[in-house]
Amino acid sequence: MNNYLNTNQLKLAKNYLNKNLIDLGKPNYLILELTNHCNLKCIMCPHPSMTRKKGYMDFPLFKKIIDDSEKNNIEMVWLHFFGESLLHKEIFKYIDYASAKGMAIGLSTNATMFTSDIVENLLDSKLDFFIVSIDSLKKEIYESIRVGSKFENMTTGVKLLLDKHKYNNKLNIVLQMILLETNKEQVEEFIDYFKDYKQKGLKVFIKGATDFADQLSDKTIVNEKKYGNKSVTCFEPWRGITVAWNGDVHPCCMDFDGKINLGSLEKNAINFVWNSNKMLTFRKRHVDNDIEDISPCNTCSIPCENELQGKSMLSAFNPVQREMLAFYLKGIYPYELGGNGFFWTEKKFELLILDKFNKIKVQFSNFNPSKKILKLEVSLYGEKVAVFEIEKQTWIELPVIEKYKGRLLRYEFQLDFDWIPKEHNINEDSRKLGITLENINN
Repeated sequence: MNNYLNTNQLKLAKNYLNKNLIDLGKPNYLILELTNHCNLKCIMCPHPSMTRKKGYMDFPLFKKIIDDSEKNNIEMVWLHFFGESLLHKEIFKYIDYASAKGMAIGLSTNATMFTSDIVENLLDSKLDFFIVSIDSLKKEIYESIRVGSKFENMTTGVKLLLDKHKYNNKLNIVLQMILLETNKEQVEEFIDYFKDYKQKGLKVFIKGATDFADQLSDKTIVNEKKYGNKSVTCFEPWRGITVAWNGDVHPCCMDFDGKINLGSLEKNAINFVWNSNKMLTFRKRHVDNDIEDISPCNTCSIPCENELQGKSMLSAFNPVQREMLAFYLKGIYPYELGGNGFFWTEKKFELLILDKFNKIKVQFSNFNPSKKILKLEVSLYGEKVAVFEIEKQTWIELPVIEKYKGRLLRYEFQLDFDWIPKEHNINEDSRKLGITLENINN
């Protein structure tokens, strides 16, 4: 995609590229920790070595932060940091309040707490994006990864969630496997298993593991390329903030133990913290590559040339980029085409697009060698909203519905014609297929 950043996102990106210490953009996402308590001791998570105080965010502080987020047009709020948020007894009160403020709400869970009531509440809530971490479909391997869990309880709960989701599927669910040495041979089996659940709003995502800035006690479980390139300035201080359950602000999710404190949202507003003296000093230390004594930044391998070039770098400033990617389908060639383009050869596909209270414009290109004009029917949660004709490069304007304002919308597209080269004994992947997504502008 050539362009899918809005005005604020572009401003954040430019401030980063120009190394401006004062960031004139607004942070476009928050990681908001409802609790740092957890019921498991997963091998790829540093939580067991956490030393900071454990607790639960109270509602007055949560309300203050969400109200301030609304004023600052925060686009995405994740209701987890380092803990299992479903342990918070009032979580659905928190979800309801945040989702009414015109921002997309995401949540990740370890999939061990799915009772019938919790599943019903999740599906009836206005939660937008829900990551369900499973990691293995084999009992021994699953329980060796998710230490403290019971495989049978997880599978029963996930099945309950997916069965009920068939009939109430506005929630976008991603079934996630974190790729480790112990489960890397099961990827295809994992993907194939969930193909049987042929329902809208459900996708599988294989996530690369991280070493959390070299803070894991077991260094052998992660297949992570070490870039070691400290000449690249980290983009995290220019795009969003992470907030612990007590309101303390940390730079990113790598700082699981809260070693770097950039202020407090209990005492101050987002605008103050975003360009406070602490934040400006922190940005300058990164610009000057003066981070030898800043832990965990000095052991972090995330900033790298490959992530900071062209489109991939700009995509870091779209807070729902990963969530959008999880729902992009590539026709019948999902693992063959590669690259940054998004291709569809089949008749149906889905897109997640964050409504930002502006018109949503999407540019498609028709490369179908058999049909110069493609008819494209668009639906939103099962309701047909528009029909378009795609000829060469065509901009379309997607209708939005008032009750979905500010949410992460799942648009469903259906073409009147598909192009499946393999059925014509054409196997080369050098040509573009069917229809491609070129731009999203809203």
